[in-house]
Parts: sequence; C-alpha cells; structure tokens
Amino acid sequence: MKLRTVFALWFVCLGSLLYGQTDSVSTEVIPDDTVYTMDAVDNMASFPGGDAALDRYIDSKLSFSDRAYKYAKSGTVIIGFTVEKDGKLSNIRCLHRRRVGYGVEESCMKVFREMPAWKPAQIGDDYVRVRSDKSIRLNL
Repeated sequence: MKLRTVFALWFVCLGSLLYGQTDSVSTEVIPDDTVYTMDAVDNMASFPGGDAALDRYIDSKLSFSDRAYKYAKSGTVIIGFTVEKDGKLSNIRCLHRRRVGYGVEESCMKVFREMPAWKPAQIGDDYVRVRSDKSIRLNL
C-alpha cells in the first residue's frame, strides 16, 4: 500500500514538472498587417521613375472600348490601392462615387493590376504597407 502511494505521488510530481513548465519566451511570429496612411510613413511608396513615369505608364497602357469612346463622358476616375511591403499593389478599387461608366473604371483598375512593383513605403528601416490613390483625368 505504501509503495503504491509513493509511486502515485512520484507520478503526480513528475507529471506536474513535465507539464507545468512554461516557455517565457514566445516564438510565435505575429505579422504586422497594418496599412498606414501616407502621413504616417517616413518615405512614401513611389512608382519607379516617379509621378511623371507613372502618368506616362498609365497613358501608354490605358485603352477603352469603342462604346466608351462613343458614349462615356469625360471625367475623373480615382483608383485606390495598397502598396505592399514588397512593392506589389493590392486591394485595387475605384473610389469615385460618380462613375464614368461603359467599362472605363474597370479598364483603369486593370492597368493598376498589371502595373510593375513600386518602391515600398518605409518607417525607419522597415518596409510597411501603405494606402494610396491616384486620380486619372479622362477626356473621351
């Protein structure tokens, strides 16, 4: 009987030692998915070559259907997007409430989906995600 009690206590003590230990250092990596605004970063994301190169790129890639040229009116399309830490664009969307229509907004978003990677935004030495937008004036 005494021997059983000793063994039972020994197993309880051993079990509490094995399972009671906690690791004080967390090895879990928590990704920083924060999307910053342009006023919160040290260096804003930029298209390779700057704004003039971005305008030239958009002008060279943007095309519309014959129907859009015939029926759509001139206007402004505002495209919002997120520049990721690697410079790729994501979350591309049309921000303007008043649509030009006839596939014009979709054509603008397609240009941004196919765009080359940007130089990402930075806070200190770290690359961060940043929200941005671009206005495109259309004269159809």
